[in-house]
Amino acid sequence: MANDKKKCSISGAEYEIGSFADIIHSIIEAKDDAELKLQIDQLRSHLGIQQLQSYTNGALSEFVDHFGIRLKSIDQWTPQWIFEIGKWNLLGQVLVVPLHAFKWAEKLWKALYKLLCELQSSKGRIHKGTPLHNMGWVNLLQGNQLSMTRSQLFIKLAMIEDVLTDESTYKSTPAYRMLIGEHNIPALRLEELAKHVSEYKKKGDFMIPELVYLDYVIDPSHQERTSSWDFDEIIAAQLIQAVLDAKDVNSKGNSLELLMAYLFLSSQGFEVLKRRARTFDSEIDLIIRNLDNDEPARHELGQYILVECKNTVDKVEAKTVRDFSMKVMASSCNSGILISKEGISGDNKKDAARDAILTIIKIHQRHDVVIVPISLDEIQDAIKKQIPFEQILISVYEKTRFEMS
Repeated sequence: MANDKKKCSISGAEYEIGSFADIIHSIIEAKDDAELKLQIDQLRSHLGIQQLQSYTNGALSEFVDHFGIRLKSIDQWTPQWIFEIGKWNLLGQVLVVPLHAFKWAEKLWKALYKLLCELQSSKGRIHKGTPLHNMGWVNLLQGNQLSMTRSQLFIKLAMIEDVLTDESTYKSTPAYRMLIGEHNIPALRLEELAKHVSEYKKKGDFMIPELVYLDYVIDPSHQERTSSWDFDEIIAAQLIQAVLDAKDVNSKGNSLELLMAYLFLSSQGFEVLKRRARTFDSEIDLIIRNLDNDEPARHELGQYILVECKNTVDKVEAKTVRDFSMKVMASSCNSGILISKEGISGDNKKDAARDAILTIIKIHQRHDVVIVPISLDEIQDAIKKQIPFEQILISVYEKTRFEMS
């Protein structure tokens, strides 16, 4: 019986010859196109939806483990690199075409994308347009409202990768053509995005396209609507570190606004409508559009939410809360988010006029407006515990509204 089994060179796990695991390993170890095609055909003949549900996570793990080691030793753009990346693409296409297994195909390409992002720490910037384009394609095939939104997001990220790689040829790439043809985005808008990417590239920090696009989205000179981002702990950690490292007034405010914009965009059903919006007598750091009013708690937040960012060395006191609440009421909003690096002054057992928490309670009682205070520590703790930002937002909102300790 021992001869009927093989052992994985990475994990040491045994698997039977001819099994799903054996075919996956054969695809991983394929040396040329003919051998790869043979194994893919074998997979097609054996793979059903039940096997896919049972083994996909294991297959993803095998791909990440094996290719994480292999790609580290291969130079980008070489025939060998292109061949190895092609194995992921072919496997994803096998999942989509015969099985319509869109979610699993997206998981496969997302695993490749994350792997390439991680490899950048040792190899330098890697072009990641292929998995991003494939995630956009598989969402486009589904054709519902959410998948079309996500398709456009992924394809734009792929286009950003193309511009970062060679800004003179991005118009000839599949990403640009899909945005023009399938998503009907005017060429002038894409040229505006490409110009922003080129300017961002001069900063030297362009490893992750989400950060480039985030910078574009919250630029007040653009009218870019986007939502349904996937939350990524690595990106969140970079944005939090930028808040902690900020020294001058401009970078302090900018870093916290970027973090909050990302947290809302990566929570389902929010759009960043405007950053640093100027009214007749004030400036609003962020205006958030709440797209999901069907869920009761989300509905209570209101259709539009104002965000105030305070990256200061001291806790926020009552005057800041009062000033922000006036902005919220003047905009006829139900709620406002007050995000601060050090939190707010006071607690619900004190009644000093300077205590921000008492002011928040009074504002709710007198004006039926809820100011939701969230500290950077609470955000970091939520990320560490893998608690979605939306859950923290609703929890603090309810605690503030009902004056719960």
